Amino acid sequence: ATELAQTDPLTGCLNGRSGGPATDALCARAEAAGSEVAVLLIDVDKFKQVNDLNGHRTGDAVLTAIATRIRALLPENGVLARIGGDEFVCALPFDLGQRACVERFAANLIEDVSAPISDGDHAIQATVSLGIASSRNDDGSIVKEGSDRLIHRADIAMYHAKKRGRKRYYWFQGQMENELRFRHELESGIRRGLAAGEFVPFYEQQIDLETGDLVGFEMLARWHSPQFGLVSPETFIPIAEEMEVIGELSEGLIRQALQDAQQWHPKLTLSVNISPIQLRDPWFAQKLVKLLDDSGFPPTRLE
Repeated sequence: ATELAQTDPLTGCLNGRSGGPATDALCARAEAAGSEVAVLLIDVDKFKQVNDLNGHRTGDAVLTAIATRIRALLPENGVLARIGGDEFVCALPFDLGQRACVERFAANLIEDVSAPISDGDHAIQATVSLGIASSRNDDGSIVKEGSDRLIHRADIAMYHAKKRGRKRYYWFQGQMENELRFRHELESGIRRGLAAGEFVPFYEQQIDLETGDLVGFEMLARWHSPQFGLVSPETFIPIAEEMEVIGELSEGLIRQALQDAQQWHPKLTLSVNISPIQLRDPWFAQKLVKLLDDSGFPPTRLE
């Protein structure tokens, strides 16, 4: 009964309930010995694609193989737990200031896990991204909040690794938490801004280089945020794409631009930018036709 309560039945690792206390105990032993503990959060890159393309049975085989490979690298006193569908946490002690040994472990882990995994006729190549947090702060003090705080920090560092291209590791740094907090504020602001009509079109002149004549305008998105001021699209569009609200945002701007362009000289064109995510929408063409139909704007003037 204890084994069932404390282990993950698929991989044989500790589960989320028992992984935290085991990590706390490891940290306590390391503190008494004057050493540190590195907590690594390991996330399988694009694991949903593995399941979608090969089925959940193959996905389970991949997770089992990854757990076996991590366990083979861990020292005997290390801790390994599966805390989510495709997320693992491992913890290992190391001597004060010897982060290089942890980095070698992380690099070897990434390399070993990336080797093809055989499952019948399939050869699956899975990669992982790692975030690493130390049981000691930069000033040498102990992280008092325990395993929950360390896993949270490692998760932030793992997210940083994902954003930098996956299949890599990063140590947690304080500014990462600030960046993540700022991103969450931006996400909340975007959702509020969509409802409040804070996204507006700006228009940039398009000039014929041979004649010097004005031939049209390109519509560019801007965000008039009460909290952040005037925000450029380089900041909010990638986030809106990841939030999957770029279609709603773009269609609202195009609707406004089509109305504005009705007042222009008939020879002037309106150019709009489209996110690749919108082009994946099978209904995008119909949505654009409806916007044109609702506005009465001549389609020949829209680029």
